[in-house]
Amino acid sequence: MLNYQPHPEHTFRIGATKATRTPSLFELYGSNPIINPNTGMPLRLASGQPVEWKVKATGMARPERIYSQELGWLGDFRDLALTIDVRAYKEHLRGLLTRRRLPAPNTYDINDYVNAIDADIQGLEYQLDWRPWTGTRLMFSQARTRVRSQTLTHLPGGTPHTSYNAAWFQDLPGEWELGVAYAHVSSINMRWKASQRLPGYGVTNLRVAKHFRLGATRSEMALTVQSAGGSHYEFIRPSTDDPVVPIVPRRIFMTLRMEL
Repeated sequence: MLNYQPHPEHTFRIGATKATRTPSLFELYGSNPIINPNTGMPLRLASGQPVEWKVKATGMARPERIYSQELGWLGDFRDLALTIDVRAYKEHLRGLLTRRRLPAPNTYDINDYVNAIDADIQGLEYQLDWRPWTGTRLMFSQARTRVRSQTLTHLPGGTPHTSYNAAWFQDLPGEWELGVAYAHVSSINMRWKASQRLPGYGVTNLRVAKHFRLGATRSEMALTVQSAGGSHYEFIRPSTDDPVVPIVPRRIFMTLRMEL
C-alpha cells in the first residue's frame, strides 16, 4: 500500500494485495458416506462399497486465491469537522472450492472438493462523517458492488448491488444520548431461483441512553430497539421449495454498562 499526502486535508492511496486460503482438513481428506437411518451405518452395495458418498475428498483441493487492487482518497476537513473516505477496488477470486460430483468406476459417485469457481468483484465505497456542531454526529456510507462469474452463474445474485447506511447521534442535556440508524440493502438472492429473490429492504434501529454515576463508577443505562419498522426476511424470501427461511424480528432490550 502506497500513501501520498500532498496537502494536510488530502491523502491518496494505491495498493495491491494477494492472499490465499488453505483448504481445511475436511476439504482435503473428508469422508462422509450416506447413513442408513435405521442402523446408523453407511448404506452399502453387495460389494461392500457405500451406495453413495456425501463427501469423499481426494486430497486434490488447492488453496483459493484472491488478487485485489484499490484506489482511495481520504479528505480530512477539520475546519468543517468533516471526513470523507472513498475507495474503488477490483478483486479477482480464483480457484474457489466447491463440492462437485465426480464419476467413480462402475459403482457410485463421489462428491469431492475441487477448485472450480472464478469470480471478479468491482465496487465503489464512500463514507462521510460530519460533526456540524458540538454533541452532534452525522454519518453516511454507501457501497456499490458488481460480481461476475462465468463458472457459477447465480453467484452475482448473492451480493446486493447497492447498500447504504445513515446514522444520527445526538448528545442531549442531562447526560442523555440519542442514536438513530437506518440501513438499506438492495435486492438479493442467495439461491438461483427467481421465486426466492428477496426485494430490497430497510432497517431502522433506535437507541436512547442515560449516563450516570454510582458512587465513583461511571455507568450507562440504554434502551435499544432493533428493526423498529417490524421483522424482515434475510437472504431469501419464502417459497414453495423453502417455506421456512431466516427472519429477523423486532427486538427491544435494555442494557446496563458499568466501568469498573
